[in-house]
Amino acid sequence: MILCADRTVPVSFIKKLRKTEGQLNFPLVLECKVFGTTPVDISWYKDNMEIFHGEKYRLSFDNVTASITIVQTQTSDCGNYTCKASNKAGKDTCSAPVTIIEIPTAIPPEEEEEEEELEEPSEESTLQTKSVVTETESLTSRMATEPAIFQNKLRDVSQKAGDVAVFTCSFSGTSNISVVWLRQNMELENSHKYNIINKETSATLEIANVRKSDEGSYQCRIQNHLAQDFCFATLSVTGAYIFFYSYLSLLHLKHFVTP
Repeated sequence: MILCADRTVPVSFIKKLRKTEGQLNFPLVLECKVFGTTPVDISWYKDNMEIFHGEKYRLSFDNVTASITIVQTQTSDCGNYTCKASNKAGKDTCSAPVTIIEIPTAIPPEEEEEEEELEEPSEESTLQTKSVVTETESLTSRMATEPAIFQNKLRDVSQKAGDVAVFTCSFSGTSNISVVWLRQNMELENSHKYNIINKETSATLEIANVRKSDEGSYQCRIQNHLAQDFCFATLSVTGAYIFFYSYLSLLHLKHFVTP
């Protein structure tokens, strides 16, 4: 049997944008997937104004997955986002609203001042007390004024399909730093798919048996009572699974010639 595969397949979205809520001052990723004969042209719009790749936005397209990353969100990023896809045979669009919220950082309560009346100390006692207080304040200041900040940020990873992909980063700051891993703005947890190893000054994310569907942007967020920081990187899978898309192509063929 001979298949005549000369028909151009109109582009269409097989995974559309969805309503998304992002956190102020953090990256935000929007993603959708298309199917159709290549080449496919992709363009992005916010409130009907076209968006271009640059410092504010990072655009990516691998002939299947189209994504846009808002590097650091602001309240002005709220709005309706649209992805338009086109090829020689047709075009398609999908849209979704984005809202940006601000999550307040916890601030430790101030210590209440003592109101008890004390006897007036001597001059010598006052000088000694001031010296001790100054040294204590200096030590406390050094211990309590180190904001959470990345020392080595995530790097993009390219991994062969079926293998384990590893993201790692290191950071510093006052202790009790919380670490959160996210993909497409959804928090990741330990499972058969993800192995998360968070230590005092480093964090590692292992992704088992990577597939084409695992591609995209991954993000690590750290926070203590003084500050928060973030970094993100992209996973690409080589030797990707193309059977699914080859099968879809066959479904679009109309002509079959049997000897």
